Amino acid sequence: MPTTQRTPPAAASGEQDIERIICASVLTRPQAPYAEMERIRETSMRHNQRFGIHAALLCQSGWYVHWMEGPGPALRAMRERVAGDNRHHTQLLVHHSRGPRYLLTRWSMMLNPSDEPPAEFGKRVSSLHESLQRGIQYPPTSVIRRLVAPLRVGLANETETDPEAFHRVGVCSADDGRGFDLVRWLARKHRTASQARRVAGEDDLDSGTDYVDFRQDGHPCRVIAVSRTGLRHGLRRAFLPDWGHLVLLFGDDAKRNTQLMQRVVEACASLPAHPELLGAASDEGVHARMAVAARVAGLRYRQLGLMRAEECDEAWHAVGERLALLGPPRSSQWDLTHPAWIA
Repeated sequence: MPTTQRTPPAAASGEQDIERIICASVLTRPQAPYAEMERIRETSMRHNQRFGIHAALLCQSGWYVHWMEGPGPALRAMRERVAGDNRHHTQLLVHHSRGPRYLLTRWSMMLNPSDEPPAEFGKRVSSLHESLQRGIQYPPTSVIRRLVAPLRVGLANETETDPEAFHRVGVCSADDGRGFDLVRWLARKHRTASQARRVAGEDDLDSGTDYVDFRQDGHPCRVIAVSRTGLRHGLRRAFLPDWGHLVLLFGDDAKRNTQLMQRVVEACASLPAHPELLGAASDEGVHARMAVAARVAGLRYRQLGLMRAEECDEAWHAVGERLALLGPPRSSQWDLTHPAWIA
């Protein structure tokens, strides 16, 4: 089914456009990468703050992926300095554009201890680099996703032409664990494996995220579990505008329920688009309070129904009905001819 490409988001009133660069390079010493990333974080945050640069560093399969955003001259100078760092080599550019910031915090990083051979990861890097050389470019979130978390369900047939058209459903729970339980339950239901990632921010804030890919009513679907802490990370917030829905699993603790909604409101602040909030709670009063809080923040809230957070079958049945009602998933691909593309 053909999909409509979206126009890249414009800067908000009074906000200046910045440049965005994503590069990938091979680690010189792949042993103990997290310790090296900690040292990079310490020096980068001191340097980047002076020049208004926000960055995310990802490490997987013997490769670094460095996503940087900031004023053009400073950003390009930083890329040259990064290229000369002997901790990595063979730097390839996979994205270069201008527009509003995606990375809303100064620093994020992610480590995936994957057993995938570096050569396989390198094939995805080369493909994106070669596409860029031909004038074909993808949104920054798409580039990161294609590199470190490629969709594990392929296109079903020739009518599916857009690999960016798939359901994206986040899930977060008031007690943190139930969202991850739902992802593991879906993995068992669809006889597949869930994937895990660890992310950290600028203040040693470490959290996990799990996801699972499968087909929902014939359409590719990814469900991502994130902790309440994880909602604060710049890298996670950068992906929220791509999510169509965020499932919120509320429990019996009123304080934890309120904290969850507060984190969601904070995470969605200043974003160009917000996921629809789908609430699951066992009490109508919880739904009423959460709906008010969402409305005050300018967010859409919809009840999934009355159910407990641990009732995975009931919760996903309600989500599936919502997805079916909305129809085929929307694409996150931008107009490839838009002037925001630089390279």
